[in-house]
Amino acid sequence: MTTSPTLPDRRPRPGLPLGSQLVRRKPLHQMARESESASTGLIRSFGLLQLTMISVGATLGTGIFVVLGDSVPLAGPAVWISFVIAGVAAMLSAL
Repeated sequence: MTTSPTLPDRRPRPGLPLGSQLVRRKPLHQMARESESASTGLIRSFGLLQLTMISVGATLGTGIFVVLGDSVPLAGPAVWISFVIAGVAAMLSAL
């Protein structure tokens, strides 16, 4: 396995115990210096369509799981029909 020379090694140091690793902090002046030297800020990578699809997918997935929690024990072998009905209901509520 090769590692990229530009990425810092994020593996824990073997000499530090777990408790010390969990409470380790970076000095504030070092963070300020790194933020001032950074020439680029955040780059927008999602557009309106991607954000809309993420929200519709989250609502649809949540709706399916909530509805199926009650309907699967009653549906029996026709559970796939319950999935379709729950998906349609969740999609309509998302829109």
